[in-house]
Formats: sequence, C-alpha cells, structure tokens
Amino acid sequence: MQLVKERDQGSAGTNDGSALIEEYSTKLDTSFIGQTTILIARFNTSDATLHIIDTAARSWDGRIVLMRVVINPARPDLYLSQAFLIPPTDYNVTLDTRTLPVDHSMTGGYWAMLAAPPFVCASLDTQRTVTGKVLVVGLGAGQLNNYLHNHFPRLNITAVEIEPAFGAIAKKYFGFKEDSHQRLYIMDGIEFLTKAASDAKIRIWPFYTVQMAFQGENMMPSISTPVRRRIAMLNITAVEIEPAFGAIAKKYFGFKEDSHQRLYIMDGIEFLAKAASDGRKYDAIYIDACPSTYHDGDEVLCPADAFLNITTIGHMKKTLAKTGMLLLVTNSFRHSFNFPE
Repeated sequence: MQLVKERDQGSAGTNDGSALIEEYSTKLDTSFIGQTTILIARFNTSDATLHIIDTAARSWDGRIVLMRVVINPARPDLYLSQAFLIPPTDYNVTLDTRTLPVDHSMTGGYWAMLAAPPFVCASLDTQRTVTGKVLVVGLGAGQLNNYLHNHFPRLNITAVEIEPAFGAIAKKYFGFKEDSHQRLYIMDGIEFLTKAASDAKIRIWPFYTVQMAFQGENMMPSISTPVRRRIAMLNITAVEIEPAFGAIAKKYFGFKEDSHQRLYIMDGIEFLAKAASDGRKYDAIYIDACPSTYHDGDEVLCPADAFLNITTIGHMKKTLAKTGMLLLVTNSFRHSFNFPE
C-alpha cells in the first residue's frame, strides 16, 4: 500500500490542515462479495488520529453501494461523519473510490433528525427561494453544509470549526467548498457566540445561523416536500475545529463553499463568543460538537463540556432570534442533566 502525502497547493503558511492528512492509494477490488472496506486516508486532530474509510456493499441486484465514513480506530463502531458516494455506471476490476463524487441528495445518521425542527416550528421558511443566513458550529466532514449548500443555493453559510484538520478533510474528501455564499472560520465557536451576542451591529456579521441535517426518506412527505424546496436557498455557515475534517468533507464528501455556504476552521466556542459579542441573531443554532476520541468512564460524549458551560449557554441564548431554535446533538450515558435557568 503506497502512502501519498497530500498538500493544498498555494496555501503555504496557512493553518488549513492539509499537512495533517496522509492519503493511501488503495483501490477497491470490485469483484468482492457481500461487503468490503478500504482505508483511503488518515489525519490527526488535537486529540486523536482518525481514519477515512470507504465502504462498499453489494446490493441484491448486483449494484455497488458506496459510503465514506470517518472513524476513530479505537471506536470503529462510532461514525464521526458519513456520506454516500455516487458510483460510476461502468468500472474496471479495480476502482479508485477517492475520485468519486459525494451524493449530496441524502445525509444519513442522526443528522436526519436535525433538519426538520426549524422548518416545522417556523424558525425557517419552507420556500426553496428563501435567502436565509446560516451558522454551523462544528463542521466535521461537512455533510450538513454540503446538503444545505446544494439544496438551498441562496443561503449565506458560515462554518466555525476549532480543528484545522477537519476543515482540510472536509475540502479534500467531502467536497466542501468556500465561495461567496459559504465561508469557514477555524476558531472556537463559543468565542464566536460571545462576540455575536455583545455586538449590536448585525451588519458586521450579516447572517442568521442554523446548522441542520436531513435525510428525506426518513420524513413524512408533508414535511419533506417543502423542506426539499427550502434547502436549496439556505445561507449556511459552518464552524469546524479540525482542519482535516474540512479537507475530507470537500475531497471525499462533496462539500462545497460558494456564495451561500462558507466554512470557518476555528473553535466553535470562540466563534459563538464572537457572534454574541457582535450582537448577531440567528434563526436556529445547531451544536454538533463532539470529541473525536472517547475514554472509558465518560458519561457525556456529546456535546463537548465547554458547550455546557453557563457562559456559553448564555451566548447561545443571546444570539437566538425571538423565534429562533437551539438544537444540541447529545450522546450520553447520564440519565439526566441539570441546566442553569
């Protein structure tokens, strides 16, 4: 297995996380039976070495179904990010899955449950032509951003990510792109919220915020139909602490930045603090901030402890619009939480 180091050309001196990625040239043997996996890359975050794996399964009619996932090899049963790939119509005995585009039409896992609430509760309009403003704290591989950016093309998206490596992998492997509608800050999301809450001049940061995920087939048609129309117009901001996730999201998961979606590689805590300080108001805020490594005895896996801090919670409250909604992704063995009033 040949090891190939990938670096982002023209980004010397930047903290884009591309130097943290090691890519493998392993190809898929398409003669497999049942299911098979190949390691295509690995990257380092501040607390773990993570793997990017392409999984191939044979369907009942002989078709190949491909999915790209990010895992911690110490806990391979937990997918930190995942996206489906679009298989070629014709292929040889071997297939370089790294070249395959990401299927932006669907997002799996718990992200499916994150999409509906802002639309159902009217924090966001359901018209496809809406020009919303979106903040994503915790980019990961960028699959949430990719879906919103591709289905709500007029959204103005800002992403905040604390880990430079996640920003890099989102771009390199998951198709994440920065453009006039999407940008990425590598910074602490809590600092961003703090800044947004304290600054009354919203024009400094001209966007509302929402991070969401959606898998249409998991929703009733009465909900999914207007949501599908609406998504294409969202204005999305993603925040991801790991540059590598930004890189793989772009390269392997189809994440793209443009005039309606942007990614920030920075700590989500810092980003939230700044947003709060700036006086920004968001229609919806999604906190999907989980560590990439877990320890035996941990009661709360998600969100990261810093997002349960009373100061940070205050920043979240301050940056929500009057009809806004806050959603946190949780993964816990604890039976109950005591949140400050």
